Amino acid sequence: MEVAGNRIDHIIWIVRPENLERYVDEAARLFGVEFERLSDPAIPGASKDIYISFDGGLEFIAPLNSDDFMARKYLEFLDERGEGLYGFVFGVGELGSAVAHSRQLGYPATDCLQSPDPAVRHAYLAKYTTRCTDAQEAYVGELVGTHVLFGELEYARSPQRVD
Repeated sequence: MEVAGNRIDHIIWIVRPENLERYVDEAARLFGVEFERLSDPAIPGASKDIYISFDGGLEFIAPLNSDDFMARKYLEFLDERGEGLYGFVFGVGELGSAVAHSRQLGYPATDCLQSPDPAVRHAYLAKYTTRCTDAQEAYVGELVGTHVLFGELEYARSPQRVD
């Protein structure tokens, strides 16, 4: 497994649900990347619909309701600014340490947004992708009007080329 750290892992656009698939299709064509749906919006109570390109470092999120902290943040963003670039996930080697450091600097960082149980996180991701095997993210706060999240993400290694 590879843990991406000390760099921007991916950017996040927030869009309205009715525009999500159109934007995903347009970005796939424009950037030549593949998106995977990391959600099932048909499940009752789903709070977000998510498409991500792990290879391209691009993510689209459409909030569906305000049932969790981040869905509320995304809905507030849409109400205040409309659709657009929300922020980015900065890859870190160890989420807990990065969150503690950001809090020492005065940022209102959250705890991990995903389940604390690695088996639950792995099972969730395995339903949707083989590219990312574990994902832990925490909302940090805003920097220069941009929302920042830290992410400890583990990626499956890319197959080695044999020439």
